[in-house]
Amino acid sequence: MNDIISKTVNIPARDAQDRTSIRYNGTDYSGVCRGAKSLMIEFLRECFENLADFDQFKFDEDQKCSKINILDKLTFNLDEVDKKPAIVVHRGGVQYGKIGRDQRLKETRLQNREIDELEGSTIKTGLLRGSLVIQCYGKGQTLQAELLGESVFELITDMEDALRQIGFFECYATGIGEEIPVKQGSKITYIMVPVSVQFSMQRTWSITPTNLRKIRNIVLDRLNANGTAMI
Repeated sequence: MNDIISKTVNIPARDAQDRTSIRYNGTDYSGVCRGAKSLMIEFLRECFENLADFDQFKFDEDQKCSKINILDKLTFNLDEVDKKPAIVVHRGGVQYGKIGRDQRLKETRLQNREIDELEGSTIKTGLLRGSLVIQCYGKGQTLQAELLGESVFELITDMEDALRQIGFFECYATGIGEEIPVKQGSKITYIMVPVSVQFSMQRTWSITPTNLRKIRNIVLDRLNANGTAMI
């Protein structure tokens, strides 16, 4: 797992500037909603590609060589489970927790800028909380789905520190659901086992009086141009 832990990432909230994109494995993920699902897919692919315990489900970027599909629900085709089992990541709702703080910028951060222009600048930090459901599919009458569900649950539980390294503020598995038969007609063709995950991600941005004045002036100009009463 050293390969994951050693990844160089830019985590939001580590910089005073507006940083909402997370960089992992050479890809930029803008925003929490897209980032959470994409990072989980990347994490699972790394694990199933590099950990010896998962040889029977070994992932390979070359789909012809891969023994498993790991993807999001928008690109998942159920019929593909005939050829190989699948792990499918779904994202639930994301709520802004309004948990954060304001911090006045120190003068050392105001180099080469007009002090009075940035006087009173603040850094705001907030946590966004959400959920993921990781659905593990295998052929009917086999233990593929059950084994995958347990493996995914254990990976997320045992490797919370690695998930924190790649951009999650917090990420943990809350449970494994029961086996759910997936029918085609009257025949049970596949079995699906869901794993529930809760996560939070941190977002940081800065606000300065200069930016606020610009925005206010733009709004006033547009209102006046439209004949709206002045504020």
